[in-house]
Amino acid sequence: MGSFKYFLFGIATAICIVIFIFIGNKFINREHVNPDNFSIKDIINTQKRYDEADRLKRIEEVLESYRPIKIIDLLLESKIERLINLPSISLHYADSSRIRDLYNDYFREPTTESFVKEMISETSGKAGAEVPKFLEGEIGSKDISKWVQSVKLPETSIDGMFRKYQRETIKNNQVDLTLDLIDIELSELNEFNDIVEKMEADYGLVFESEVLKEKRLAIKDKSAKKAIKRLEGANGTVLVEGKFELQNHDDKYYKCQFKHPVNGYLMNSTPPILISFIIHKKRINDFIAGDYAQSIGKSIPLKVYGEVWLPIDLKNGITELQITPLAVY
Repeated sequence: MGSFKYFLFGIATAICIVIFIFIGNKFINREHVNPDNFSIKDIINTQKRYDEADRLKRIEEVLESYRPIKIIDLLLESKIERLINLPSISLHYADSSRIRDLYNDYFREPTTESFVKEMISETSGKAGAEVPKFLEGEIGSKDISKWVQSVKLPETSIDGMFRKYQRETIKNNQVDLTLDLIDIELSELNEFNDIVEKMEADYGLVFESEVLKEKRLAIKDKSAKKAIKRLEGANGTVLVEGKFELQNHDDKYYKCQFKHPVNGYLMNSTPPILISFIIHKKRINDFIAGDYAQSIGKSIPLKVYGEVWLPIDLKNGITELQITPLAVY
Protein backbone atom coordinates (compact mmCIF):
# COMPACT_ATOMS: atom_id res chain seq x y z
CA MET A 1 0.00 0.00 0.00
CA GLY A 2 2.80 2.33 0.91
CA SER A 3 4.61 1.65 -2.36
CA PHE A 4 1.43 2.46 -4.25
CA LYS A 5 1.26 5.87 -2.53
CA TYR A 6 4.83 6.57 -3.50
CA PHE A 7 3.97 5.54 -7.03
CA LEU A 8 1.06 8.01 -7.17
CA PHE A 9 3.22 10.72 -5.63
CA GLY A 10 5.85 10.11 -8.29
CA ILE A 11 3.30 10.37 -11.08
CA ALA A 12 1.89 13.60 -9.63
CA THR A 13 5.38 15.07 -9.32
CA ALA A 14 6.18 14.14 -12.90
CA ILE A 15 2.96 15.77 -14.12
CA CYS A 16 3.77 18.98 -12.21
CA ILE A 17 7.26 19.05 -13.69
CA VAL A 18 5.86 18.60 -17.20
CA ILE A 19 3.32 21.42 -16.64
CA PHE A 20 6.01 23.70 -15.21
CA ILE A 21 8.31 23.00 -18.15
CA PHE A 22 5.46 23.57 -20.61
CA ILE A 23 4.53 26.92 -19.07
CA GLY A 24 8.15 27.96 -18.78
CA ASN A 25 8.89 27.09 -22.40
CA LYS A 26 5.84 29.05 -23.48
CA PHE A 27 7.15 32.23 -21.86
CA ILE A 28 10.70 31.49 -22.95
CA ASN A 29 9.60 31.24 -26.58
CA ARG A 30 7.59 34.43 -26.34
CA GLU A 31 10.46 36.48 -25.01
CA HIS A 32 13.40 34.46 -26.34
CA VAL A 33 14.83 34.14 -22.81
CA ASN A 34 17.95 32.04 -22.41
CA PRO A 35 16.79 28.70 -20.84
CA ASP A 36 20.01 28.45 -18.85
CA ASN A 37 19.16 31.62 -16.93
CA PHE A 38 15.38 31.09 -16.78
CA SER A 39 13.53 31.41 -13.44
CA ILE A 40 10.07 32.03 -11.92
CA LYS A 41 11.02 35.71 -11.62
CA ASP A 42 11.60 35.83 -15.37
CA ILE A 43 8.11 34.46 -15.96
CA ILE A 44 6.52 37.09 -13.70
CA ASN A 45 8.49 39.97 -15.30
CA THR A 46 7.63 38.71 -18.76
CA GLN A 47 3.94 38.65 -17.92
CA LYS A 48 4.16 42.22 -16.60
CA ARG A 49 5.73 43.36 -19.84
CA TYR A 50 2.97 41.74 -21.84
CA ASP A 51 0.35 43.40 -19.63
CA GLU A 52 2.02 46.78 -20.33
CA ALA A 53 2.14 45.95 -24.04
CA ASP A 54 -1.60 45.28 -24.00
CA ARG A 55 -2.19 48.63 -22.26
CA LEU A 56 -0.07 50.45 -24.83
CA LYS A 57 -1.94 48.68 -27.59
CA ARG A 58 -5.22 49.99 -26.20
CA ILE A 59 -3.74 53.49 -26.05
CA GLU A 60 -2.62 53.16 -29.65
CA GLU A 61 -6.14 52.20 -30.65
CA VAL A 62 -7.41 55.38 -28.97
CA LEU A 63 -4.87 57.45 -30.87
CA GLU A 64 -5.83 55.88 -34.17
CA SER A 65 -9.51 56.64 -33.60
CA TYR A 66 -8.90 60.21 -32.48
CA ARG A 67 -9.21 62.63 -35.39
CA PRO A 68 -10.22 66.24 -34.65
CA ILE A 69 -11.77 68.55 -37.23
CA LYS A 70 -9.16 69.78 -39.71
CA ILE A 71 -8.26 73.43 -39.25
CA ILE A 72 -8.34 74.02 -43.01
CA ASP A 73 -12.08 73.41 -43.03
CA LEU A 74 -12.72 75.93 -40.27
CA LEU A 75 -10.38 78.60 -41.65
CA LEU A 76 -11.63 78.44 -45.21
CA GLU A 77 -15.27 78.29 -44.19
CA SER A 78 -14.82 81.42 -42.06
CA LYS A 79 -12.82 83.25 -44.73
CA ILE A 80 -15.23 82.44 -47.54
CA GLU A 81 -18.24 83.43 -45.45
CA ARG A 82 -16.65 86.75 -44.57
CA LEU A 83 -15.55 87.64 -48.11
CA ILE A 84 -18.74 86.76 -49.96
CA ASN A 85 -20.86 88.74 -47.50
CA LEU A 86 -18.97 92.03 -47.66
CA PRO A 87 -21.70 94.69 -47.84
CA SER A 88 -19.45 97.05 -49.77
CA ILE A 89 -15.84 97.51 -50.90
CA SER A 90 -13.86 100.73 -51.20
CA LEU A 91 -11.02 99.95 -53.56
CA HIS A 92 -7.66 101.61 -52.91
CA TYR A 93 -6.42 100.55 -56.33
CA ALA A 94 -8.31 99.11 -59.27
CA ASP A 95 -7.44 98.11 -62.81
CA SER A 96 -10.77 99.55 -63.91
CA SER A 97 -10.76 98.53 -67.57
CA ARG A 98 -9.88 94.92 -66.73
CA ILE A 99 -12.50 94.78 -63.98
CA ARG A 100 -15.15 96.07 -66.37
CA ASP A 101 -14.18 93.58 -69.08
CA LEU A 102 -14.04 90.65 -66.66
CA TYR A 103 -17.37 91.65 -65.16
CA ASN A 104 -19.13 91.88 -68.51
CA ASP A 105 -17.60 88.63 -69.78
CA TYR A 106 -18.42 86.78 -66.57
CA PHE A 107 -22.01 87.93 -66.19
CA ARG A 108 -22.68 88.70 -69.86
CA GLU A 109 -24.73 91.76 -68.96
CA PRO A 110 -25.15 94.48 -71.64
CA THR A 111 -23.58 97.83 -70.90
CA THR A 112 -25.46 101.05 -71.67
CA GLU A 113 -23.07 101.82 -74.51
CA SER A 114 -23.35 98.46 -76.25
CA PHE A 115 -27.12 98.39 -75.73
CA VAL A 116 -27.59 101.85 -77.31
CA LYS A 117 -25.31 101.07 -80.24
CA GLU A 118 -27.25 97.91 -80.96
CA MET A 119 -30.57 99.74 -80.94
CA ILE A 120 -29.33 102.54 -83.23
CA SER A 121 -28.08 100.01 -85.77
CA GLU A 122 -31.44 98.26 -86.01
CA THR A 123 -34.08 99.36 -88.52
CA SER A 124 -37.29 100.79 -87.13
CA GLY A 125 -39.25 97.78 -88.29
CA LYS A 126 -37.11 95.36 -86.30
CA ALA A 127 -36.58 97.40 -83.17
CA GLY A 128 -39.35 95.75 -81.19
CA ALA A 129 -37.90 92.29 -81.82
CA GLU A 130 -34.44 93.29 -80.61
CA VAL A 131 -35.40 95.12 -77.42
CA PRO A 132 -36.05 93.32 -74.13
CA LYS A 133 -39.75 92.61 -73.70
CA PHE A 134 -40.13 94.88 -70.67
CA LEU A 135 -39.22 97.85 -72.97
CA GLU A 136 -41.30 96.87 -76.00
CA GLY A 137 -44.34 98.75 -74.80
CA GLU A 138 -42.31 101.91 -74.21
CA ILE A 139 -40.78 102.13 -77.68
CA GLY A 140 -42.47 102.93 -80.93
CA SER A 141 -40.78 102.07 -84.21
CA LYS A 142 -41.00 105.69 -85.39
CA ASP A 143 -39.35 107.39 -82.42
CA ILE A 144 -36.61 104.88 -81.60
CA SER A 145 -33.73 107.32 -82.27
CA LYS A 146 -35.24 109.94 -80.01
CA TRP A 147 -35.76 107.38 -77.22
CA VAL A 148 -32.17 106.11 -77.51
CA GLN A 149 -30.81 109.63 -77.11
CA SER A 150 -32.68 110.16 -73.84
CA VAL A 151 -32.46 106.67 -72.27
CA LYS A 152 -30.57 106.38 -68.99
CA LEU A 153 -29.78 102.90 -67.70
CA PRO A 154 -28.38 102.53 -64.16
CA GLU A 155 -24.62 101.91 -64.14
CA THR A 156 -22.72 99.77 -61.64
CA SER A 157 -19.63 101.34 -60.10
CA ILE A 158 -16.21 99.72 -60.48
CA ASP A 159 -16.28 98.92 -56.77
CA GLY A 160 -19.66 97.28 -57.16
CA MET A 161 -18.57 95.33 -60.25
CA PHE A 162 -15.50 94.03 -58.45
CA ARG A 163 -17.41 93.07 -55.29
CA LYS A 164 -19.89 91.04 -57.31
CA TYR A 165 -17.16 89.50 -59.47
CA GLN A 166 -15.07 88.57 -56.42
CA ARG A 167 -18.07 87.11 -54.63
CA GLU A 168 -19.09 84.86 -57.52
CA THR A 169 -15.56 83.65 -58.31
CA ILE A 170 -15.06 82.73 -54.64
CA LYS A 171 -18.42 80.93 -54.46
CA ASN A 172 -17.48 78.96 -57.58
CA ASN A 173 -14.05 77.96 -56.18
CA GLN A 174 -12.20 79.92 -58.86
CA VAL A 175 -9.90 81.76 -56.44
CA ASP A 176 -7.10 80.35 -54.30
CA LEU A 177 -7.63 81.68 -50.76
CA THR A 178 -4.97 79.60 -49.02
CA LEU A 179 -1.65 81.23 -49.91
CA ASP A 180 -1.43 83.40 -46.79
CA LEU A 181 -2.45 80.62 -44.40
CA ILE A 182 0.11 78.52 -42.52
CA ASP A 183 -2.29 77.22 -39.88
CA ILE A 184 -4.00 75.12 -42.53
CA GLU A 185 -1.04 72.75 -42.46
CA LEU A 186 -0.62 72.97 -38.67
CA SER A 187 -3.68 70.80 -38.04
CA GLU A 188 -1.23 67.94 -37.43
CA LEU A 189 0.50 69.94 -34.67
CA ASN A 190 -2.80 70.80 -33.01
CA GLU A 191 -3.85 67.18 -33.24
CA PHE A 192 -0.57 66.09 -31.64
CA ASN A 193 -1.03 68.55 -28.76
CA ASP A 194 -4.61 67.39 -28.21
CA ILE A 195 -3.50 63.75 -28.12
CA VAL A 196 -0.73 64.46 -25.59
CA GLU A 197 -3.21 66.22 -23.31
CA LYS A 198 -5.70 63.39 -23.64
CA MET A 199 -3.10 60.74 -22.84
CA GLU A 200 -1.90 62.63 -19.77
CA ALA A 201 -5.46 63.15 -18.51
CA ASP A 202 -6.94 59.72 -19.28
CA TYR A 203 -3.95 57.40 -18.90
CA GLY A 204 -1.57 59.28 -16.64
CA LEU A 205 1.19 59.19 -19.25
CA VAL A 206 3.89 61.80 -18.71
CA PHE A 207 6.07 62.67 -21.69
CA GLU A 208 9.52 64.19 -21.41
CA SER A 209 9.47 67.89 -22.32
CA GLU A 210 12.50 67.58 -24.62
CA VAL A 211 10.87 64.77 -26.55
CA LEU A 212 7.69 66.82 -27.00
CA LYS A 213 9.70 69.88 -28.03
CA GLU A 214 11.60 67.96 -30.71
CA LYS A 215 8.39 66.39 -32.00
CA ARG A 216 6.63 69.76 -32.20
CA LEU A 217 9.58 71.34 -34.03
CA ALA A 218 9.58 68.45 -36.49
CA ILE A 219 5.85 68.86 -37.15
CA LYS A 220 6.26 72.64 -37.63
CA ASP A 221 9.10 72.09 -40.07
CA LYS A 222 7.03 69.55 -41.97
CA SER A 223 4.08 71.96 -42.05
CA ALA A 224 6.33 74.78 -43.26
CA LYS A 225 7.62 72.65 -46.11
CA LYS A 226 4.05 71.83 -47.14
CA ALA A 227 3.16 75.53 -47.14
CA ILE A 228 6.24 76.37 -49.23
CA LYS A 229 5.34 73.61 -51.67
CA ARG A 230 1.90 75.18 -52.02
CA LEU A 231 3.50 78.57 -52.71
CA GLU A 232 5.80 77.00 -55.30
CA GLY A 233 2.79 75.54 -57.08
CA ALA A 234 0.71 78.73 -56.93
CA ASN A 235 -0.86 79.93 -60.17
CA GLY A 236 -3.97 81.59 -61.52
CA THR A 237 -6.26 83.83 -59.52
CA VAL A 238 -5.51 84.37 -55.83
CA LEU A 239 -6.67 86.52 -52.95
CA VAL A 240 -4.11 87.28 -50.25
CA GLU A 241 -4.80 89.26 -47.09
CA GLY A 242 -2.39 90.35 -44.40
CA LYS A 243 -0.20 93.18 -43.21
CA PHE A 244 1.80 94.47 -46.17
CA GLU A 245 4.80 96.72 -45.64
CA LEU A 246 4.49 99.76 -47.92
CA GLN A 247 7.70 100.68 -49.75
CA ASN A 248 8.75 103.20 -52.38
CA HIS A 249 9.58 100.94 -55.31
CA ASP A 250 10.60 103.95 -57.42
CA ASP A 251 9.23 107.39 -58.30
CA LYS A 252 6.16 105.90 -60.00
CA TYR A 253 5.30 102.77 -58.02
CA TYR A 254 4.62 101.55 -54.50
CA LYS A 255 5.71 98.06 -53.52
CA CYS A 256 3.62 96.20 -50.93
CA GLN A 257 5.39 93.27 -49.26
CA PHE A 258 3.91 90.62 -46.96
CA LYS A 259 6.12 88.44 -44.76
CA HIS A 260 4.55 85.01 -44.83
CA PRO A 261 3.84 83.44 -41.41
CA VAL A 262 5.64 80.30 -42.57
CA ASN A 263 8.89 82.09 -41.66
CA GLY A 264 8.16 81.48 -37.99
CA TYR A 265 8.16 77.71 -38.47
CA LEU A 266 11.26 77.10 -40.56
CA MET A 267 14.04 75.24 -38.74
CA ASN A 268 16.87 76.06 -41.12
CA SER A 269 18.29 79.33 -42.44
CA THR A 270 15.94 79.64 -45.42
CA PRO A 271 15.66 83.29 -46.59
CA PRO A 272 12.35 85.00 -45.70
CA ILE A 273 9.34 83.88 -47.72
CA LEU A 274 7.50 86.92 -49.10
CA ILE A 275 4.41 87.83 -51.14
CA SER A 276 4.42 91.17 -52.95
CA PHE A 277 2.83 93.37 -55.61
CA ILE A 278 3.44 96.85 -57.06
CA ILE A 279 0.87 99.54 -57.88
CA HIS A 280 1.13 102.87 -59.69
CA LYS A 281 1.06 105.80 -57.28
CA LYS A 282 -1.16 107.92 -59.53
CA ARG A 283 -3.77 105.16 -59.72
CA ILE A 284 -4.40 105.08 -55.98
CA ASN A 285 -7.90 106.42 -55.38
CA ASP A 286 -7.98 109.99 -54.12
CA PHE A 287 -9.74 109.23 -50.84
CA ILE A 288 -6.82 107.05 -49.65
CA ALA A 289 -3.82 108.40 -51.61
CA GLY A 290 -2.67 110.65 -48.77
CA ASP A 291 -2.67 107.76 -46.30
CA TYR A 292 -0.43 105.74 -48.62
CA ALA A 293 2.00 108.64 -48.99
CA GLN A 294 2.32 108.92 -45.21
CA SER A 295 2.68 105.18 -44.54
CA ILE A 296 6.01 104.37 -46.19
CA GLY A 297 7.86 101.79 -44.10
CA LYS A 298 4.73 100.83 -42.18
CA SER A 299 2.68 97.63 -42.36
CA ILE A 300 -0.96 98.13 -43.30
CA PRO A 301 -3.74 95.52 -43.53
CA LEU A 302 -4.63 94.91 -47.17
CA LYS A 303 -6.37 92.45 -49.43
CA VAL A 304 -5.02 91.93 -52.94
CA TYR A 305 -6.97 90.10 -55.64
CA GLY A 306 -4.98 89.25 -58.75
CA GLU A 307 -2.96 86.77 -60.78
CA VAL A 308 0.25 85.00 -59.76
CA TRP A 309 3.07 86.42 -61.85
CA LEU A 310 6.05 84.66 -60.25
CA PRO A 311 5.71 81.79 -57.74
CA ILE A 312 8.22 80.74 -55.10
CA ASP A 313 11.13 78.64 -56.42
CA LEU A 314 13.60 77.82 -53.64
CA LYS A 315 15.88 75.73 -55.87
CA ASN A 316 16.54 78.80 -58.00
CA GLY A 317 16.70 81.20 -55.08
CA ILE A 318 13.28 82.80 -55.65
CA THR A 319 11.68 83.37 -52.25
CA GLU A 320 9.22 86.14 -53.19
CA LEU A 321 5.87 85.33 -54.78
CA GLN A 322 4.78 88.22 -57.00
CA ILE A 323 1.18 89.07 -57.84
CA THR A 324 -0.20 91.22 -60.64
CA PRO A 325 -3.05 93.01 -58.86
CA LEU A 326 -6.53 93.47 -60.26
CA ALA A 327 -7.74 95.23 -57.13
CA VAL A 328 -6.42 96.22 -53.72
CA TYR A 329 -8.57 97.18 -50.76
